[in-house]
Amino acid sequence: MSQALSAGAPVICSPAGGDMGENAARVAWAGAGLSLPWRLANASGVRLAVRRLLSESRYMGRAAALGRWARDNGGPAGAAEAVELLGAPRAYDGPLAGR
Repeated sequence: MSQALSAGAPVICSPAGGDMGENAARVAWAGAGLSLPWRLANASGVRLAVRRLLSESRYMGRAAALGRWARDNGGPAGAAEAVELLGAPRAYDGPLAGR
C-alpha cells in the first residue's frame, strides 16, 4: 500500500486483521483509495470498487498529491531516517544532568 501511494496510485484496501483496518480507514479518510470490507472481497465487489476508483477523479488526485508529498519529503528512505532520528539517544541537559 505504501509503495502504491508513494507512486501516486490510488488503492483498494480489504483489511483482514491486525492493523489493516486502521490503515484502510486512513486511506479512505485521506481520499486516496477505498476500503472494501473483507466480506465483499469477491469478484463483483472488487469490480465495483475498481470502477468507482477509476470513475471518480478525486481518488487519483489525492493519491497523486500523496505521491508528490512522499517524493518531496524523502520517500521511504526519508521516513526511515526520521524514525531512526527519533529513536537515537540524545544528550540530556535538563536539571538532573551530571548527577
